[in-house]
Amino acid sequence: MKFFWTILAILFIKPIIGIVKFFWMIISFAVQLLFYKILDWFFKLI
Repeated sequence: MKFFWTILAILFIKPIIGIVKFFWMIISFAVQLLFYKILDWFFKLI
């Protein structure tokens, strides 16, 4: 029974980790883009 629960847990956890990594990639990319935009805008002000 414990073996069954382990497989079930792995099946549930693996996709969640995949989704989190995917979202983290998108968020970090968006933050970098935003950061460059702000820097660009900042240097234009100077």
